[in-house]
Amino acid sequence: MKMISFPEKAMPKILSFLLCLSFTITSFVICIDEKEKVLKISTDAATPTGSDFTYICDPARYAKLKLDMKSFAFCDSKLPYNVRAKDLVDQMTLAEKIAQLGNNADGVARLGLPKYEWWSEALHGLSNVGPGTVFDNLVPHATSFPTVILTAASFNEKRWREIGQVVSTEARAMYNLGRSGLTFWSPTINVARDPRWGRITETPGEDPFIVGTYASNYVRGLQDVAGTEHYKDLNTRPLKVAACCKHFAAYDVDNWHGVDRYHFDARVTEQDLEESFLRPFEMCVKDGDASSVMCSYNRVNGIPSCADPKLLRETLRQEWNLHGYIVADCDSVEVMVTGHKFLNDSNEDAVAQTLKAGLDLDCGAYYPKYLGNAVNQGKVRESNIDEALQNLYIVLLRAGYFDGLPAYKALGKNDICTNRSIELATQVAREGITLLKNDGPTLPLNTATFKTLAVVGPHANSTVAMIGNYAFDPRNPGSPCRYTSPIDGFSTYGKVNYAAGCGDVKCKDASLIPPAVEAAKTADATIIVTGLDLSIEAEGLDRLDLLLPGKQTDLINQVAAAAKGPVILVLMTAGGVDISFAKTNPKIKAILWVGYPGAEGGRAIADVVFGQYNPGKQTFYNNYVRFLKNIEQKKSIERRENTRIAWFNLKDYVHRRRPSQLHLHYNLKSSVKMNPKQCLNKDQEVGLAGRLPITWYQADYINKLPLTSMQFRPDDSQGYPGRTYKFFNGPTVFPFGFGLSYTKFNYTLNATVPSLSAKLQRFTHCHDLNYMANKTKPTCPAILVSDLQCGEYIELTLVVQNVGGKVGSEVVLVYSKPPDGITGTFLKQLIGFQRVYIAAGASQEVKFVFNGCKSLGIVDNAGNNILPFGGHTIIVGDGVASFPVQVTFHN
Repeated sequence: MKMISFPEKAMPKILSFLLCLSFTITSFVICIDEKEKVLKISTDAATPTGSDFTYICDPARYAKLKLDMKSFAFCDSKLPYNVRAKDLVDQMTLAEKIAQLGNNADGVARLGLPKYEWWSEALHGLSNVGPGTVFDNLVPHATSFPTVILTAASFNEKRWREIGQVVSTEARAMYNLGRSGLTFWSPTINVARDPRWGRITETPGEDPFIVGTYASNYVRGLQDVAGTEHYKDLNTRPLKVAACCKHFAAYDVDNWHGVDRYHFDARVTEQDLEESFLRPFEMCVKDGDASSVMCSYNRVNGIPSCADPKLLRETLRQEWNLHGYIVADCDSVEVMVTGHKFLNDSNEDAVAQTLKAGLDLDCGAYYPKYLGNAVNQGKVRESNIDEALQNLYIVLLRAGYFDGLPAYKALGKNDICTNRSIELATQVAREGITLLKNDGPTLPLNTATFKTLAVVGPHANSTVAMIGNYAFDPRNPGSPCRYTSPIDGFSTYGKVNYAAGCGDVKCKDASLIPPAVEAAKTADATIIVTGLDLSIEAEGLDRLDLLLPGKQTDLINQVAAAAKGPVILVLMTAGGVDISFAKTNPKIKAILWVGYPGAEGGRAIADVVFGQYNPGKQTFYNNYVRFLKNIEQKKSIERRENTRIAWFNLKDYVHRRRPSQLHLHYNLKSSVKMNPKQCLNKDQEVGLAGRLPITWYQADYINKLPLTSMQFRPDDSQGYPGRTYKFFNGPTVFPFGFGLSYTKFNYTLNATVPSLSAKLQRFTHCHDLNYMANKTKPTCPAILVSDLQCGEYIELTLVVQNVGGKVGSEVVLVYSKPPDGITGTFLKQLIGFQRVYIAAGASQEVKFVFNGCKSLGIVDNAGNNILPFGGHTIIVGDGVASFPVQVTFHN
């Protein structure tokens, strides 16, 4: 296309006009629905790619290979998938079959089957960590969303699914461009049992119901092809991409005091296994219809997860009816031999045991290297290999690897890093950011009053740290669409004076604290951005304490003592930290937890602090200003482009900047004469609704139990305090579900169903339960859920009124509490939640419908799901409303 030339002197005015035009034509819109605010995200193709899209069973491809496609029944689209998969496998030799069972499958050239890399990652956006996704000059970037722990804090199911839709759209686009496969080993859905676990950032939190709900929504977003969500035959349901829920099971110890995941044996009770460790995976498979599950490195009660037929074949396949394949975490099969030394296995024993247990694919070299010998030694049959391969190829058939999926053929480079995806990433961060303290209230700040800002702390200038792990490893090509640091974000609201305060988050050197103190002395407001990063909490690295590292506490206290104006503490962490000192410090007026907020985190944090949720103000305004600055300061750009800039290249530039181009000026508003209102809608103030998805414990909590103790329930005789909000009743820094708002809500209980009579099936027997000595045991204490029809429901209707002065969102949390006196059960359990948007002074009716068995059931000592007789309690929020539900049984 011919480029348009402009005179150099006319550039600023022309760029301003073109920017507004670009915004008008291409940018997103935040749509306010009558009932709630919903970010409308298009996941359809924006433009054709112009690339040579192909798929395996393409006649032109086979002609080019000089093969007769008609002779291969696996390319006959009229045949069922299972028949086609069997035909493909039957045409392979034993050696060819075995060569397909590692993550880097060899393919079979004589059949027209190419090599395939199964391992790609998409935990919170496409990643350069897995070898199946390649970033280069053609596709250098992808959208990086906040890490999962912050996304979970939004308690917004719709948003979780939307993220999956955007990620899978970018994945299909990269697949079309030959830069990605169709199988993604995400999400991570292990419960955050202990606050020291290094991988909390990857998880949706400590509650099994939240974790499972997140998993099913994100997986649906990744996998669902519009119009095919309700296929009766799930083995033929098309897949946009194939997701994978990991790490199965009871995995949450990485490396703690010399105990690592390659040697750890998780000793778990049947009760905890069923109630906490397996429940999210059951929801992922049953509700999310995940097409893959990954088994973990650790042993569970002595048996390696990847070699346990009870977990893999019996539970995943037979009980939960997994429609897909099972893959080992990378080198897990080898770890059985070299780490666990399970049964003194030989290499051939290990591959035989895992294959017969139900493991289909080895991320590693053990299957390709040793399965041939295992067959020859009679340890495993070729039919076991055939079964595994058919499970694998049916998933690829469903994903269009053989036949293509026309709906996604047009996706290409222009569908990656779109304005819509960048704005969604920012909005997700805003919705998850959680307000922990707000004296006064101090927040939101007013731009008319707070014009000068001291932004200090080791995370004040963060970029890479904000995206967490399983995003973009800086050692490999690829990066987010762009970075917006906290400094960048706050610079759009006032004049920023930046001081690091620490060299990094470990903050070992106090010499950088004085400049931060000086900055705070003259600022209208001071924002201290501190926390952790992957050098403290990460895969392979569990925490040793619950404190801020190094001299961060000294930095916070000294800056707060010297500050002229209000101090806002911003905490960038995954796991909780004991900040009791800040919570009680009257100089620290507000505290925000921001997780790891993604590449757009700085903008989201600043928007929240100032209460402005106007999408686009920072997106286009900041980029426009920085673009002009680049023109003024880096004339090499003009020379390289010969001063020729087309509007489409401008958009590409401002959305695909390298991190090195970010930090040009901090007081940007006064540097150019531009009215952002020419391009933007009016600002809107929005109240916060983020809620903590984990408990923040006091520092001494971890002295009472080792990370390696898997038990959830307390043991008073041993001084064992219990884990998570369901079982821990002691003091906390902040409890699960905590989060303040910029506005205020009142609840009114409108209607309930106060009783539930469960219908018994024939030959049903009463199930015994243990009760406290001072409580009377019912004649029929409980019934096995498997003996009930479970067709009874509980209805709850609430009216939520916004009685504050700002529009805002509220998260309504609903818990159930079992009948009093039953021993060994939980204090309460989350059974439902909704996030609702309500204008100031307005009300909204919120309705819940709960299945009686699922919502009121408990798990007994033997791991049985049972429904207790008697008076259960439904609790709304932290007790703002509650009502009893009487459970009885009838024939």
